[in-house]
Amino acid sequence: MKQPYYQLDFSASSCKFQIKVNDIEILSMNLDGQTATDIPINAAVFGSGLQKIEVKGYPLDDKKILNPEAYIRYKIVEQNVENGQFMFV
Repeated sequence: MKQPYYQLDFSASSCKFQIKVNDIEILSMNLDGQTATDIPINAAVFGSGLQKIEVKGYPLDDKKILNPEAYIRYKIVEQNVENGQFMFV
């Protein structure tokens, strides 16, 4: 059996953020606007079992407080790649 394919389905707005998987930085950005993306994270998953996902949000670099409309949303999407096909789990 092949290792499942893992993606971070992510969106954020009006904040600075940092995302780590098992203490490996996957993405960081100072975002005065909004973004949404899917990022493959298999390179940071070393085996089966519990994995650590850390998402931190901060005020923008030139601000002292977090914008009241700032948000970070994420979920992990797992796909089974057995038989050469991507199938959502």
